[in-house]
Amino acid sequence: MLDSPAWRWSLTASAFVVASVGGEPAHAQSAALLFRGSYVCGQGPTAVEIMLPDLRNGTQGEFRFGGGQVPRGRFTFTLLSKTGDDFLLKPLRWIEQPRGYTMVGADVTIRGGRLQGQITARVCGKISATEVSVKGTRSYVATEATTPAPLAITGQLKEVLRQDALWWYANKLDTGSASEASRISSQDGIDYRVRYTFNGGQVGWMVGRYDQSGKLQCVIFHDYWGDCRAPRSEATYLAQKRDAEAAEKRRAAQQVAIDRAAGVHVDKGLKYSKMEGRYKPSPSNCLFTAAAGRDRETAELRDEYGNVETIGSYTRRTYDVVKNICKTTATYVREGETHSIGAGSLQRWICYYNRGETALGGINSTLWGCSKQ
Repeated sequence: MLDSPAWRWSLTASAFVVASVGGEPAHAQSAALLFRGSYVCGQGPTAVEIMLPDLRNGTQGEFRFGGGQVPRGRFTFTLLSKTGDDFLLKPLRWIEQPRGYTMVGADVTIRGGRLQGQITARVCGKISATEVSVKGTRSYVATEATTPAPLAITGQLKEVLRQDALWWYANKLDTGSASEASRISSQDGIDYRVRYTFNGGQVGWMVGRYDQSGKLQCVIFHDYWGDCRAPRSEATYLAQKRDAEAAEKRRAAQQVAIDRAAGVHVDKGLKYSKMEGRYKPSPSNCLFTAAAGRDRETAELRDEYGNVETIGSYTRRTYDVVKNICKTTATYVREGETHSIGAGSLQRWICYYNRGETALGGINSTLWGCSKQ
């Protein structure tokens, strides 16, 4: 993944389809395929795992990345065959999206259990992975022999699952969906699995690994097989949430003090995307300045169709937008540097977010030609 100051990219999966032999895809008999390796973007080499149920053209798989300094993420993709051993991914949708990451594609070649190719984003480089055993994947676990677990184990794992789900970024546990626990065969410990659904019916599972004394050691989730980690508690989640809310209140109070000292007015009445208008009239009757920020984390200019017009999203900067109402010209200032912008683009943005009412920075929307909607 690229994590540049202005833009952040996320690698959408490399999708892979092998050539058919006798009308059937190679390795079609496999229950599941797992590729492990790495790819290169702006932040350097990054670990990657690619899971596929089969290698038929049009099949869907999951792409998982991250670890260490890179946040974990995963998404689904569709495999599309090109020619011979060359293949193209088609990004589908995020399952877990780290803040500030978007998806891009890749062209790859797969041959002899090796997967190699090039990420299509200009700022990224190569990807390379090797096919490994599917032991430990959801397809493998689904075939293992199981026996019912003691009621105490079932109760504990259901509660562990409920508390861990509070931490989930992009998914939501379906209330009451957890099954009774069952013991599964394992060479690494005493494992019990609980199945559940999330996001309105998607199927997942969690495995609890116990030692010989019956103490829970760690848990494994279907989307991070092989990663046995400590359970996450509700108490820690709530404590971190309170700390974050307190920090935000302190930051907001500091900003209010700064704004008052500078004579800057903050308009919290703007509609759409929780935007704030912060403006301070210039000495000239013709110039007005406004700073645009979405949730205090991103800044972007969009047209009425939601397309980014001028500056990138996924930043933590604030941008000053300047309108010269006498000469009908517009610029924006980023990190102290002034850049040109088409007045029409800024006009559409002002109209889109304010719908004909008093516009950003106290600039009356009639000056921008906005119509009431």
